[in-house]
Order: sequence, then C-alpha cells, then structure tokens
Amino acid sequence: MTTLVNRQWIYAARPAGALDLATYAARDTPITDELLPGEALIAARYLSVDPYMRIQQAARPTWEAPHPLGTVQDGAVVAQVVAIAAPGGGLADPGALSRVRAPAPR
Repeated sequence: MTTLVNRQWIYAARPAGALDLATYAARDTPITDELLPGEALIAARYLSVDPYMRIQQAARPTWEAPHPLGTVQDGAVVAQVVAIAAPGGGLADPGALSRVRAPAPR
C-alpha cells in the first residue's frame, strides 16, 4: 500500500471583481492506492478552467444554481489511468484500455 496525495481546489469565496488567491484554497488529503473492484486511480494532468465557471461563481442563479462555497470546483480533467481494480480482484492493465468513461455523478 502506498500513500498518495489528493489535491482539491476548494471554492472558498465569491469574487467581487477579478479572481484572486482568496477565491480558492488548496486542500491536500492522503489517499491510498488500495482500490475496490471496479475502481480506478487516475492522475490529473490538465484541468479545464472555462469562462462559464465565472458565471457560476455569482451568488444569483443563472441557468443553474450558483456553485456552493466550501466545495470542490467542478471542471473537466485530462488524466492518466494509473491503476484499475479488476472486477474479479487484482489489478487490470491500464494500457489495455482503449476508452474509459467516468459514470455520471449521482
């Protein structure tokens, strides 16, 4: 078992103007590489920060509810699959995958 670091960018404050260092807080939490069957461990390489996210930071509703404070900032990621737990136990070969799609949030 290896202990790894999960870095999350927490939406900490609604900006009054331009974004600054007070808008987000980095939170590091330890995780392990122990996976349950069907789980995957990924390493984020690129985060997508898009202009529409600025609209979601407003306190007023737009096409969806404002992004809540104290939560992880939503976004897309390009990631490397590090490990996959095979359904029958053990680890599957990430290199053998041709396409991976994450399930929709519940």
